[in-house]
Amino acid sequence: MPSLRAAHLRHARHYEAVLRTAAAFYHEGGEALQQGLALFDLDWTNLQTGQTWAATHRDSDDEAAVLCSAYGRVGIDLLTLRRHPLERRSWLAAALQAARRLGDQVAEATHLGHLGIVSQMQGELERAEALHRQALDLYTKLGHQEGIASQYGNLGNLYQIRGALPQAETFHRQALEHY
Repeated sequence: MPSLRAAHLRHARHYEAVLRTAAAFYHEGGEALQQGLALFDLDWTNLQTGQTWAATHRDSDDEAAVLCSAYGRVGIDLLTLRRHPLERRSWLAAALQAARRLGDQVAEATHLGHLGIVSQMQGELERAEALHRQALDLYTKLGHQEGIASQYGNLGNLYQIRGALPQAETFHRQALEHY
């Protein structure tokens, strides 16, 4: 008889794959975009259950940690469109901890950047800047050009919101240098 852990793990894996499928449809665009959103909405309760199990067990179970980080990375665009920023923040905070536990620095930087965007959207500009700078430092250490460009772009957007246009322009120019 399978264990309760095995059943939860199968569920979490299955719905991470469903989330991956929904995200792929969404990114395909056109009519597929609507399919992706519909799949996400239809399976929301199961997606949430899978992510919650993975987040709850991320500190003691490597497979749960991998899934927890993946839920945050794969689902970010759909979460942004369909869920409240506090829910996104919760998924991303759990994903960040999972990535750190696993030593996955690229995922860690990705989650930091997305948390920065959530903070920016909620008007927490100082927190957003700190998160984007942490992500930028990590991407720079890793030599990850796309990540570096993304974080310079995020900082440029942040300074634009603040009305600091010369600094915003500088960050956007730096972003272009890394694309």
